[in-house]
Amino acid sequence: YTATNPGVYNYSEIELSFYYGSSPGAPSNGGGGGGGGGGGTKTTGIPFETLMLYIILITAAVGVVGAIVGVQKGVIAPKKREKDRILREVTTIFDDAINLEHILVIYKGTGTCVFFKSYGMEEIEPDLISGFLSAVSSFGKEMDSQEALNQIQYGDKTLLLADGKFIRVALVLDKEASIILRQHLKEFIDKFEKKYANALPDWRGQLALFRDAGPIVDNIFHTSIILPHEVVYDITKVKVLKNPHSKDVLRIANTLIATSERKFFFIATLLVEATDKTGKDKAEVFMGIKELRDNNILIPIEISAIEKPSITQQELNLIRQQLKDLPNLSEEEIQQLVNNLAQMNPAEREAYLASRKKQAEIITAPIRSKAGTIVIDNAKSAKKEVNKLKKLARSAMKRKNIEKSIEIYQNAAVIATNWDLTKEFEELEDTIRIIRIEDFRGKMKVLESEAKVAAKGEDYAEAAQKYRLASQVASEIFKLGITEMTKEVKRLTNKSKEFEKLS
Repeated sequence: YTATNPGVYNYSEIELSFYYGSSPGAPSNGGGGGGGGGGGTKTTGIPFETLMLYIILITAAVGVVGAIVGVQKGVIAPKKREKDRILREVTTIFDDAINLEHILVIYKGTGTCVFFKSYGMEEIEPDLISGFLSAVSSFGKEMDSQEALNQIQYGDKTLLLADGKFIRVALVLDKEASIILRQHLKEFIDKFEKKYANALPDWRGQLALFRDAGPIVDNIFHTSIILPHEVVYDITKVKVLKNPHSKDVLRIANTLIATSERKFFFIATLLVEATDKTGKDKAEVFMGIKELRDNNILIPIEISAIEKPSITQQELNLIRQQLKDLPNLSEEEIQQLVNNLAQMNPAEREAYLASRKKQAEIITAPIRSKAGTIVIDNAKSAKKEVNKLKKLARSAMKRKNIEKSIEIYQNAAVIATNWDLTKEFEELEDTIRIIRIEDFRGKMKVLESEAKVAAKGEDYAEAAQKYRLASQVASEIFKLGITEMTKEVKRLTNKSKEFEKLS
């Protein structure tokens, strides 16, 4: 850049190679040494304004890319992570709530069932209640030590048991308990014993005392999500809804009630209807339902409020007679118990009366966990065993034994739950989730490949089945918090339907 030619900048050959993309010495415009030409060094002139324009454009482009990346990392990514987290939370809540069929809380001092609750519309047989009580009360009597959380089979049901200082709690489940449900059981015992801390040490049979324990159950196990719901329309609450899909879900809920003789509906029905009629994915509908419930626009209804249990004088007389057969009850206590039992449904009454007939104190063996030959009796040894199991799980993964790896990680998670190793538990839960997602992705890919092979061979029935299975696997991935998988569910389902028509 010179004062005599202020608009021109002289570039050497190396500098030009950067601009033109050529290697040093490559381009030549007759670079012989003409007079004053610099003896073969190639020079050219580019207007300074043009150079600055290129610099400005490149800088702007870099800035735009940086801004996009910044928005992705700072705004979009956190929002997506939050959406995925809420989806995982709601689907886990929904799955665990559906899995829970009954809950029994037994006072260890006398073996009395002080709280019993069923979730579902079906009546439970008295013999089955008595069987549950027997299994729950007798568990661990012959054991020198027991795990903090025990899972046993009773017929086709799974019983998840845990003890507090004063109570033993059993969850009657339709299938094996999730690790989250295990953690929630411990949390429930802690909350229950804190709420009734003044009454439990010297409890003498005051049955009405625990009638208000239902909200604790719902607060931890979210059981109200499987109860029937009604709509309580409040314009002020509707106006403050933040989720754009909530109003769509509310509209569908109102339609369900308007087209039914009943004044209530079930969340499962709302989920299906809203997904189908709004075209939204399940994650969006889930979050809409969650906001409507959080704002008390969708309100759960206790089944007893729909079908109020009525009791005849004959049933009252039978209750009184059963209580008279129990030892150590005064006439005043009998009358009080009759009044309390009359307010319960038949299953709750059966649970109380069956447990009172046995009157057996429940002794909790020392809480220890056993992993192989190792006995874990403190948090330090628990953490050591968790780390050991993590290594074994990683080793199984290297051998491509995914199911074994997940099983080992789950065992580690149970130990972490038993000994309140919260950080380790959360890490294990996330690891299990990631492994399952990758495993499901692989299975989905294989199924789709098999479907394509079947379609190519004109075996359309086989192709439809494989696409349907692939869609189900995609749905499982969705439930693990991958919200975009809803597109795959729809695509694979449509493929399945397409080949069903051809078969």
